[in-house]
Amino acid sequence: MNPRKEETQKRFDADAKAYEERIIKHVNGYLDLHLSIMNMIPFKPDQAFKVLDLGIGSGRLAKQILEKYPKARLTAVDFSDKMIAMCRSRLAEFSDRIELLNEDFDNNLPPGKFDLVIMILSLHHLEDPDKASMIKLIHKNLNKPGALLIGDLTKSAYPRITKIYMDLWRQNLRDNGYDDGHIENCYREKYQKEDIPATLEDQLQWLKAAKFDQIEVFWKRYHFVGFGGFKGIK
Repeated sequence: MNPRKEETQKRFDADAKAYEERIIKHVNGYLDLHLSIMNMIPFKPDQAFKVLDLGIGSGRLAKQILEKYPKARLTAVDFSDKMIAMCRSRLAEFSDRIELLNEDFDNNLPPGKFDLVIMILSLHHLEDPDKASMIKLIHKNLNKPGALLIGDLTKSAYPRITKIYMDLWRQNLRDNGYDDGHIENCYREKYQKEDIPATLEDQLQWLKAAKFDQIEVFWKRYHFVGFGGFKGIK
């Protein structure tokens, strides 16, 4: 694991209990992003299908999926053992339908094929070539019909627009009660040192190169975006 990832893993382990409250305040429209992912799942509530959640975090979205789709089975991966422990508790009522793996998913997926892959605020932790490789690998391991749904941090190709996004992000944190010292520390320690966002345009091209048949941006709030690709869906 590279040093950048090690720092991220340590932070998630240390902050696991506070993660959910913090992420809702830190990500503009976090709950709306979850809703958009739920709305784009291409299966009916009574269908049986396999879900792979790469970077499950607190398990909030996974629980919504398992509640809405009682025949769905979930495999989830996270490199933070504290996050996995939190999910194990949160998803205890679904224990017969879940498999939780404390692993790093970088260019390595659990065995088998899946019908739905979700990645929420996890793809941006990979270097750009690894993002492209991961998208291609997911397509290879995705059944037809299938979908890859991503909710993530992106960056603009234009410095002027990036500055607007950062100013809006800082104001959102102020509105949520954080002081400027905390905000600048988050920017330096997390955004600059840990995060590796790619442009939305690049990621749509990687989906196209991976041969997804339908590619769509279905939600966007500044630099936070919901997008994905579909395979074999008419």
